[in-house]
Amino acid sequence: MHNNNDNNELTDPNKEFLKELISDFYYKIINYDSFGKFETFMNKWVKNSIIYNDKNSKEILHYMRNLQKNEFWVTSLIGYFHQNGIGCDVDKNKALESYMLVVNQGSSETQSLEENHINDTNDFQRFNQIIGKYLLAIFYYKDIIIDKRNCTRRFNSSVQDQTRYYYEDVEKNERSAEGGNPFAQRRLGDCYYYGKGVEINYKKAFEWYSKAAENKNSDAQFSLGNCYYYGRGVEMDHKEAFEWYLKAARIGNSNAQLNLANCYRYGMGTDKDGKKVLRWYIKSASNGNHNSQCQIGHCYEKGIGININHKKAFRWFLRAANNGNISAKYKIAIFYSNGIGTDKSDQMAFKWYLKASEAGNSNAQYNLANFYLNGKGVNIDEKKAFGWYLESAENGNSNGQSQLGYCYQHGIGTDKDERKAFEWYLKSAENENATGQFNTAIFYYEGIGIDKDYEKAFEWFLKSANQDYSDAQYELGECYHFGNGTARNIQDAIKWYKKALENGNDKVKNALDIIDNL
Repeated sequence: MHNNNDNNELTDPNKEFLKELISDFYYKIINYDSFGKFETFMNKWVKNSIIYNDKNSKEILHYMRNLQKNEFWVTSLIGYFHQNGIGCDVDKNKALESYMLVVNQGSSETQSLEENHINDTNDFQRFNQIIGKYLLAIFYYKDIIIDKRNCTRRFNSSVQDQTRYYYEDVEKNERSAEGGNPFAQRRLGDCYYYGKGVEINYKKAFEWYSKAAENKNSDAQFSLGNCYYYGRGVEMDHKEAFEWYLKAARIGNSNAQLNLANCYRYGMGTDKDGKKVLRWYIKSASNGNHNSQCQIGHCYEKGIGININHKKAFRWFLRAANNGNISAKYKIAIFYSNGIGTDKSDQMAFKWYLKASEAGNSNAQYNLANFYLNGKGVNIDEKKAFGWYLESAENGNSNGQSQLGYCYQHGIGTDKDERKAFEWYLKSAENENATGQFNTAIFYYEGIGIDKDYEKAFEWFLKSANQDYSDAQYELGECYHFGNGTARNIQDAIKWYKKALENGNDKVKNALDIIDNL
């Protein structure tokens, strides 16, 4: 975000950050409807915004004080920092002084601002005035608001009791929705979208989301974006999805901010833009979205919109993991296991593989089983290895399925059972796992756990070989060489032997020597 009339602003990251902060602050004020939670929510959000943008609160406050000497649009933020002890000790007198300075500056226009005009300096000044007046009102009337909150506590409790009927009483939602209540309209859309209390009907879900979205309900705008994105209840339209994600994102919907970042990342409904990817992930992360925190880790890991920085990637993955993100827990384990962005530690890798495994991540379950099998970061325990391979396999992980077949084949952590070994190799093979395909072929070729079938063996060797599995390429060469499961073809045999050799398979040399002597 920058002022087109001032090219120098592009080189001032602190100023750009403050423009983002004050405009987001404004939109949160006009869209937040709970006085009781406002201070806690905003405090956390402002602090997260500073941390997640790699800023220092003391330096930002100092910068604002200097900026205020020439530009009068950060005064409300200075007051907020003093009132809440952000970058300084709490000083309510200085906070009040700043708020009064804003109010005395002059009256502000309070009408809604068009999104495409918010870069103008006048708009930032209006943001400053509106925020200052709002914070001053809370500063003066906080005690009255608290008393009012206590008086209405029983009413609020009654409302909370009724939320359990959120989905169950579709009729009540419908009456309220038809009366124009945007929250009920969005809830009714959810009922039809997810089939809660009614059969799934994407068309009706789309209709109710549309009504709520037009009434500026950000959750409905986000859901409407999903309808357009996935073509549910309406023809698929990624551009329209992008527009609705953008509307919801601008008024602080963290899930919409996440999806908007994904649109910029993959060029869905808009042009790819790495910088905007990171910008919207950070906004979403600042609003507490752990999925975005994890994605920022990926940005730093892969250099999306920013230079690769594995230490920062690790920190973001750790932040997301501590907030319950399962994928981030798995990534933390990988980083510890390989010493990426942190010191290598098998013990810490094991700890995080275990956390991710217990949360249901099938890749983590597979790696955890490997740790138990090989004694990495933990004592060798073949039974536990088998147990986690089984968990991974039952969760559809093709590596886990292949390794479970290996356990049954060799009696590792369980009784030897060649029939079960074949069944799990086959499941892995059907999930396009090259190792599973190779072992399925071997079992067919040698008649292990299943009747011999050279033709099926050939088919699975071919699938595995096409994935550059060198042992399969060698065996496929053998099939062509000796006519097992297919017609004999020396040229094809040589072709696959050479591919196996290129992939480091030493067994091929003897086969090629035999062919040369024919």
